[in-house]
Amino acid sequence: MTASKTGASFSISAFTYNSPSRRERFYDYCSLMARVLVTQVGARLHWGKHFPLQYEQISELYPKLETFRQIAQNREPNGVFRNGYTAGVLNLPPRRAAQ
Repeated sequence: MTASKTGASFSISAFTYNSPSRRERFYDYCSLMARVLVTQVGARLHWGKHFPLQYEQISELYPKLETFRQIAQNREPNGVFRNGYTAGVLNLPPRRAAQ
């Protein structure tokens, strides 16, 4: 069981032993699989792994995403722990410049 869902959950893992300079085709494959699984069965990917999707592609999959975003912005208004990943996936602005 996963957050906000009932019923069975399944996991698919894919990994490569290629060096980072030779992973382009692997990432292409993972991106294709992610998009297919999201559009065909509403899959919710593990955020800590290779996550090729952006906020616009996942916002409807997570019913409490807006609540999470509000909590993150209220608890961490300066964005110290944010980066390009959180900006793309969570639509949270990156760290503000020091004043």
